[in-house]
Amino acid sequence: TTQRAFNEMSISKHVVTKRSHKAFKLAAEKNWYQVLPGYLKIYTPQLLNSVQQDDYFEYSIEYLHLTALNELYAFSQLPAFAWQQIIDACCQFIIDAQQYPTTSIIPSAALTQLFQQKTASRLAQFAQENQFDLDMPLVVNGEASLSINQLSHASEKWLPRDNQILNVLHGDFCFSNILFDFRTRAIKVIDPRGIDGDNQACIFGNSLYDIAKLAHSVIGLYDLIIAGYFTVELVDNRLNFSIAETANREQIISLFNHRIAKSFGVSYTQMLAMQIQLFLSMLPLHADRPERQLAFIGNAYRLYQLLLGEEAA
Repeated sequence: TTQRAFNEMSISKHVVTKRSHKAFKLAAEKNWYQVLPGYLKIYTPQLLNSVQQDDYFEYSIEYLHLTALNELYAFSQLPAFAWQQIIDACCQFIIDAQQYPTTSIIPSAALTQLFQQKTASRLAQFAQENQFDLDMPLVVNGEASLSINQLSHASEKWLPRDNQILNVLHGDFCFSNILFDFRTRAIKVIDPRGIDGDNQACIFGNSLYDIAKLAHSVIGLYDLIIAGYFTVELVDNRLNFSIAETANREQIISLFNHRIAKSFGVSYTQMLAMQIQLFLSMLPLHADRPERQLAFIGNAYRLYQLLLGEEAA
C-alpha cells in the first residue's frame, strides 16, 4: 500500500479500513463516497461504515480484488491494445462525471489556484525546508537550463485556459487510485480528495485537474519514480537524472495523448505544462524522501524539454 504516514490502513479479505488523526480529511473522503450521484457509484467500492472519535476518524469500504493501474504500468508489459481499453475506461469516468455539474461558485477551483498559486506556495515551503535556492540556474544532464522558479513561470504560458466548468471531480485521479477490471473493461476509483482548495468538503471541481492527475501517471511517469526506477544526483548546481522509459510506454503515451485530445480538447503541450506544475508542487509532500524530491525536479526538467521539442516540431 502507498498510504501517507498520517494514515493507517488495514485490509482483510472483504474490507479495507482507513484511519487517521487528520479526521477532517478522511471524513471528506467518506462524504465523497456517500453523496456521489447514484450512477457514478458504479465506479466505487461500497462504503460500509464510518466511526468518528475525538482524536481520529475511520471509514471502511468494500475490498475489491482488482489490480491498481500503477502496478500494471510500473511492473507489467501489457500490450498497447490493453492500455487502449484502460485509457478509454478512465476517460469514460471523466465524461460520466461531467454529466453532474454544479452552479456553485468555488473560488479555490480556479486553475490559477490549482496550478500557479499552489506551485508557488509549495516551492517556497520546499526552499525554506531544504535551504534550496530556487533562483539558481541548473545544469541538467550536462545542458545549461533554467532555475526552478524560471521553469515554473516558463511553463505557465502553455497551461490550458480555465473554462470555469465545475462538475463531480475525483481530485486525485492517478494510477494508484484507479483499479481495472479486465472482465468488464471498467475502472473503480478509490481515495478521492473530497475537499476543495480551501479545505472545505466538496465533490466538485474542474475536470482539467482530473485529466492532469491522470496524465502525471501516464506522461509524467510518477509511478515509476515512486517505484524507484530512476537515477538522480545533484552536485552543486549540476543535476543528472534519468528514468526507465521504454518503447512500450511511448506507445501508451501516444494513445493517451490522442484520446485526451479527441475527448477533451486538451493538447500534449498543455498536459506537459500541467505536469511541470504538479511535480514541482509535490516537492514538500515527499520531505521524507530527498532522493525522490530530486527525481521530481529532474522529471520537471525532462517534461520541459519534451515541451520545447513539441513546440519546435
